[in-house]
Amino acid sequence: SEIKEAFMGKVAERLDINSALLIPLVLNNKQVTGVLACMDDRFKKFSQEEIKICEEIASRIIKAISRIEKNISERESYLEIIKSMIDIFESKNIATRDHSKNVSRLAGRISSALEIPKEEEQEIRNSAYLHDIGKLGLTEDIIIDKEHIKSHPVIGARIVSMVQELKKLAPAIRHHHENWNGTGYPDGLQGESIPLYSRIISVANNYEVFLKEYSIPSLSIDKMKESGMFDPDICDVLKNKIFNDSNQKA
Repeated sequence: SEIKEAFMGKVAERLDINSALLIPLVLNNKQVTGVLACMDDRFKKFSQEEIKICEEIASRIIKAISRIEKNISERESYLEIIKSMIDIFESKNIATRDHSKNVSRLAGRISSALEIPKEEEQEIRNSAYLHDIGKLGLTEDIIIDKEHIKSHPVIGARIVSMVQELKKLAPAIRHHHENWNGTGYPDGLQGESIPLYSRIISVANNYEVFLKEYSIPSLSIDKMKESGMFDPDICDVLKNKIFNDSNQKA
């Protein structure tokens, strides 16, 4: 009650918020350590699905806070909180739901097929999960603007650079929209001048797009390769080692 009154006063007015779902973050010792506020500038009633998603995010944040208090890897705790933010952002739209999670999973499989060391593979998985974090700093009208949306890799790299434990993920995030033929952004890098992590994430990020258009995994990957936008060697690995004839399941 006190939390609601405090939030729905000056805070909501200042942020131009008309609807909010407030979930107290309660630790195992019953101490309230904070509040997860899921906000909307429209007048609305949150659906049961939205409530369930927010409760799951709150649960993950509580676990992350508990890890920090127990001196368990701060890095993993930061990752858990940021992944939760990404999940709730993507859950708003059925088309983006679980996108980053799926990209992370496929990037990990590609890394494994390339026989990249396990520690580096985990860095690639984490970078892939956070590749669109820069979109969290953009308003909805900017997200649908094809030119302005190009700022999100730079914003994302800046966000992770502010967390000492995550700084090493910044280059992979900044360059995940660079193209093999040099037509990408933000820096127009070409070929192997694009970081390997970024090249892997680029293929994993775009595979679903091509699959939706061409339906068949092998054909989709051939079209990716023909476009000149993706590392051809990584496309070959995706086709021959992950989605080969005996394993066509996407």
